[in-house]
Amino acid sequence: MLAAALRSSSSFCVSLLLVFASACQPGADVSQDPKRDGNFMRGQNLLAQMDYEGAARAFSRALAGNPNSAPAHFEMGFLCKDRTDDPASAIYHFQKFLTLEPESEQTRLITRHIDDCKMELAKLFLIAPVVPDIQKELDHLKDVVKQLEGENEKLRYELTTRPTPPATTPTAPEPDPTPAAESPKMLATAPPSPIREEPEDQNVFHTIKNGDYPVKIARRYGVKVEALLKANPGLDPRRLKIGMKVSIPTG
Repeated sequence: MLAAALRSSSSFCVSLLLVFASACQPGADVSQDPKRDGNFMRGQNLLAQMDYEGAARAFSRALAGNPNSAPAHFEMGFLCKDRTDDPASAIYHFQKFLTLEPESEQTRLITRHIDDCKMELAKLFLIAPVVPDIQKELDHLKDVVKQLEGENEKLRYELTTRPTPPATTPTAPEPDPTPAAESPKMLATAPPSPIREEPEDQNVFHTIKNGDYPVKIARRYGVKVEALLKANPGLDPRRLKIGMKVSIPTG
């Protein structure tokens, strides 16, 4: 009976030791700093080595282990925006960061980057293939334009075939009552004024600023987007850089 009691006591001690051991295991603290996560720190090291693909994989693993890792979302947002040209994913990670860190000092910066990514998506939409509904609307507008052109031609024909009213005989000017001898000498023929030559059309250029895109530039100068792109062959609307000069079509 004593041996049974000893065995029971030993089992209780072993169970108690296992409980303490499990409590001391790494990861037991759910409030662990996400910046001390192994995958996150590995991603930062790869960023320092300019291994952007490896860094993206490391941060993705950090998010797989902790979807609420604000630092990992922060880094992934910039990688998607600046390295993988994926503005949609960048917006997701930036907004996730703002949700997790609403009082962050980076809020204003992140908000500006979100706006830039939305502008990039708008550029992609402007140069993307036209969807069927929009194409149908464009075809309808083309029909309306053709109808208006037909009406314009009809009016022009009516104006050209309309009889011309008889011309009136001009009346001769009344003679000047002032005798020629009494006319002042200052009425002598004045020298002809020099002919002013119209200056030739000069090229107009627009310097790209933050937030500029083809439709905005064309609207500012009153030209069509197609004419703007035609005047700048090789211009990629998705690669507009601040300080770049864009030729504005004239005439």
